[in-house]
Amino acid sequence: MQPISVLIVDDHQLMLEGIASLLLSTPDIRLVARAQNARDALELIKAHRPDIVVADLSMPGVSGLDLIQQIKDIGLPSRVVMLTMHRTRLTVHEAFSVGAEAFVLKSDAFEDLIDIIRRVYAGESKLTSKGLPPFEASIASTLSPREKDVLEGIAAGLSNKEISRRLAISSKTVETHRSRIMQKLNVTKATELVREAMRAGLGNFDTTPPFTVNPPPDEQKRG
Repeated sequence: MQPISVLIVDDHQLMLEGIASLLLSTPDIRLVARAQNARDALELIKAHRPDIVVADLSMPGVSGLDLIQQIKDIGLPSRVVMLTMHRTRLTVHEAFSVGAEAFVLKSDAFEDLIDIIRRVYAGESKLTSKGLPPFEASIASTLSPREKDVLEGIAAGLSNKEISRRLAISSKTVETHRSRIMQKLNVTKATELVREAMRAGLGNFDTTPPFTVNPPPDEQKRG
């Protein structure tokens, strides 16, 4: 079995050298190149076509997120593991939404990075190191309370009309929330919405009809 080819890019010299040393001491990983900025990294990625790119999130000029987009736009096969000092859930979600396969906190790198590289190479995605919130939590954190309510209804298999009745909002408002949720979660199909809702633990919508069901505002007007 051939070793996993890896390229690393980080503008912090000490971090770059530390990660390089870690990779060089791992028999099933081959470090093919290293760079200190995204522009140089992209040229090296084109030349070496590594299996995995380990990239810093925050770099001057072209960021790690921009680098992911450039890799995807060119059609290069490399999969990206993002390194960061930031613990925010929104940052995790943003990285995954542009195509990162894993997100590793720099303070976790020397314990978790090798395992995550192997798992990403094996085809896994949406991975986070132990110091970061799981992707499921990061999804939920990007939604407003009302959007979570609507997503739970979708996960329960309810129609827009049924959701509107239970939440006492118009069907048009439900559709607006639905569109915003799909945009935030970067999905295009209802089945994908249901999947992401279940992964985020938002599948507990109460589907039992209430004793009194008030028609939503749009139906009240027609009455």
